[in-house]
Amino acid sequence: MRHIGTLPEATSAKRFADYLLTEGITTRVEEEDGQFAIWIRDEQQVDRGRSELEAFLADPQQARYTEASREAQSLRHEEQKREQRYQKNQVDMRRTWQRPTLGTCRVTLALMLGAIIVSAWSGFGKDPVVFSRLAFGPLEAIFRSGQLWRLITPIFIHMDLFHLLFNLYWTYQFGLLIESRRGSARFLGLVLFVAIASNYAQYAHSGSSFGGLSGVGYGLFGYLWIKGRFDPAAGMQLPQGLVVFFLIWLVICTTGVFGHVANTAHFVGMFAGIAAAGIPILFRATRS
Repeated sequence: MRHIGTLPEATSAKRFADYLLTEGITTRVEEEDGQFAIWIRDEQQVDRGRSELEAFLADPQQARYTEASREAQSLRHEEQKREQRYQKNQVDMRRTWQRPTLGTCRVTLALMLGAIIVSAWSGFGKDPVVFSRLAFGPLEAIFRSGQLWRLITPIFIHMDLFHLLFNLYWTYQFGLLIESRRGSARFLGLVLFVAIASNYAQYAHSGSSFGGLSGVGYGLFGYLWIKGRFDPAAGMQLPQGLVVFFLIWLVICTTGVFGHVANTAHFVGMFAGIAAAGIPILFRATRS
């Protein structure tokens, strides 16, 4: 930035700065001891700025100077809009690198604690009384009895320790990532949507003998997959290797090698998460 001269009045300094802006020369005006110093930002435009200043001092009332203010205002407005769009598309790296914790992600913590407590309480699904109180069932019976929690609670029942630990790990990883960026209320809404959709689909396919957070886990995976691919500014990208792993695991589970697996909950949960992420993105794209 170079100083090219001074003007005696704020009005004339602004008029000259406006004119230079319309000519593609950006400036900064600073008051110094009652005078207004003109600074040129681009070193390569200093010589031209000085010659323009000499012409302005010779006849500051020329029409080209007095008419420049409106155009300069429009240019500044457009620049402000571009800056706002730029800022909107940026990821706050402090937020990206600041690792979220269970202390701040309360919904994720509640999901994990719920799974641990319910799995232990139900004897890993072996206590028929507890299981019947928490398992999904006919919608008419659930609504008639007022036991609405059964729409959700199957996600907390796990059938063995490995099943529980595996789902806790991915709930922790995906839950912290989404909840820290989307907020607890939105994250809770996503979890409830995926849980009800995957539970209902699995019940309709095979009855009430199922449980676990894996349907929700695949819903969170689907949500992050679409967000990372089509809305990178949200800062929720998954490594490509992890995407491949989850898709391969989805297929392997259908082979029966791991015994009885709630595959319908996996598929429906994943597509519910994809829809939750993709529909708003598609809606914004059609409006723009």
